[in-house]
Amino acid sequence: QVNVEIVGRIFAAMESWLHATPRIVDLYCGVGTFAIFFAKRGCRVYGVEENATAIAEALGNAARNEVEQLTRFATGKVERLIDTPACRNELRKSDALFLDPPRKGCDENTLAAIARARVPAVWYLSCDPATLARDSKFLVAKGYRLRTLQPFDMFPQTGHIETLARLEFS
Repeated sequence: QVNVEIVGRIFAAMESWLHATPRIVDLYCGVGTFAIFFAKRGCRVYGVEENATAIAEALGNAARNEVEQLTRFATGKVERLIDTPACRNELRKSDALFLDPPRKGCDENTLAAIARARVPAVWYLSCDPATLARDSKFLVAKGYRLRTLQPFDMFPQTGHIETLARLEFS
C-alpha cells in the first residue's frame, strides 16, 4: 500500500472493529503492514504470504514494533496453505480474517475454507471491485452478511479504487 495517507484512513476505518477481535488471520499479508497494525492494538495475528522476502521483512517489522510475541507468519501460497492443519486451526480459532488479495481476488478453494471455518468476521480489502463483488457473493451464499462497504481513493485521478468490506457470519 503506497499511499500512506489512505492507509491511515483504512486503519481508522477498522479501528472500531478490533475491540472484540483478539485473534486475526491475515491472508496475503505481504510485509506485515496490517498484521503489525492489529498486533500494536493487542491482537494475536497469524499471517500468510507466498513471498519469502516479504515474510522476512514482516518478521523484522514485528521486531521493530515490539510485537513479535503477538505475530506469527507462514511462508507459502495462500491457496496451498489454507488446507493445511496449521492454517485450518488458525482459521477456526480466529475472531476475524483480514484479506488483501492480489487483483485477481481469492480462489474458490480459499473462500470455501474460510466459509467452512465459519470465521466470525471477514475484512476484505480489494483493489478490484469486480473481484470483491464475486468473492463477497460466494461468502454471502455460504452464510455471511455484508455489513460495511467503504471505498478509498488510493490513487487519485485514476480509475483505481481500494474498497474495504466487512462481512459477518450469521
